Order: sequence, then C-alpha cells, then structure tokens
Amino acid sequence: MSLNTELAGEDIVLLPERGLFWERRAMLLIADWHVGKAAAFRAAGIGVPEGDLEEEFGRLEAMLGRTGAEELVLLGDVVHTGSGLTETTVKRLQDWVSSSGARVALVEGNHDRSAGIARVAQLGLEMLGGESRQGPFVLQHEPGDSEHGYVLAGHLHPAVRLGEGKRGGLSAPCFWFGENCGVLPAFGGFTGGRRIDGRAGDRVFAVGDGEVIQVPV
Repeated sequence: MSLNTELAGEDIVLLPERGLFWERRAMLLIADWHVGKAAAFRAAGIGVPEGDLEEEFGRLEAMLGRTGAEELVLLGDVVHTGSGLTETTVKRLQDWVSSSGARVALVEGNHDRSAGIARVAQLGLEMLGGESRQGPFVLQHEPGDSEHGYVLAGHLHPAVRLGEGKRGGLSAPCFWFGENCGVLPAFGGFTGGRRIDGRAGDRVFAVGDGEVIQVPV
C-alpha cells in the first residue's frame, strides 16, 4: 500500500516498490538501481542468482502503470560497474527505455562515472549531469544541503531497524526525510542497506511486505 504525504509544500506518494511519485509533475523518482551488480559478481565467479533485473523491471512497470508517471528520474548509480554492462543487459535496458512511454533521465552518480558516462549514455537515458533543479527540489545523487531547494538524493541505501532491542528486529529499506534533504531507498534488489541514524524531527518510512509505514526515529 502506498503512502501519501507532503514534502517541501508538494504532494508526494511513497511507493512500496521503492519509488517516490511527485504528483504535480507526474514524475517518478528512484535511486541506486545498480544494474549489472549481480552480473559482475557472476563474472567474477561468485554464485548469485539470475533474474534480478526482470524483477526490477516488473516493479518499475508496476509503479509507472499505477501512477501514470510521465517522467522517470534516476537519482544516480543506475549501473554498478562497467563489467556488469554486458551486451545483453545493455540491449535490455535500451529496449525498455525506448518502450517505457515515459521520459527517462539520469542524475549522475559515482558508480555511473566510474563505469564511464559515455557508456551509460548509450542506454538511451537523458543525461542531467550531477544536479537537476525541479520546482522546490534539487535532484542529486549524494545527500547534502543546497541553497537552491530541498534535496532529494540516494547513495546511502538507507535502512531502519524494526523491532526492539539493540540487536533484535529486522532491517528494512526506508525513505528518510530530514529538514533539508531526503534520501530514497535503493531500488536495486541486490544492493544491501545501511541503517540510518535519524535526528529528532526527521521522518522515516519503512518499506516492506507491499506497504510503506511511518516509523519512529
């Protein structure tokens, strides 16, 4: 179940598939897809299962279909490494971008730069550089403050502990909104997460079991 809330004076929807939908602009945001990470591990002889990319495409298509988003902006690290951009993966991404029915754009992340921006651009994405100012929001990869608006970013792969006790409970991906910056959960299913250290006044929304729920900081 999605969760409606307000951010920087705008109505947004937090989606259990790990995306943020900005209603007024019909814009869907995701962060840290890390396409090719599993393929890079397999190429290095590390046994990880295939099929991760198709599951992620399924989540993307579900969000686009449900929201009617006209734009999809990736907040950096759409790819994990150049070695993961196999011919098959590149072709699959190119075909999906061209048939998605949405404008698909990328704010560059550190992994995109490491893989080579020229190679990433071949996927058919609109390249936005390291920052894109959209209404009250500043879209970038790494979290931080900006004099130009409320920052929406990724990079941290935020997660929150659910349950009691210092070592108990489960860890779940989360949306983390501070006073001047919000961080989206990693979209990729093979990315891991880092537990956040929230401050008083922050809003944190855990993602899991097909729903988004607000949790105490």
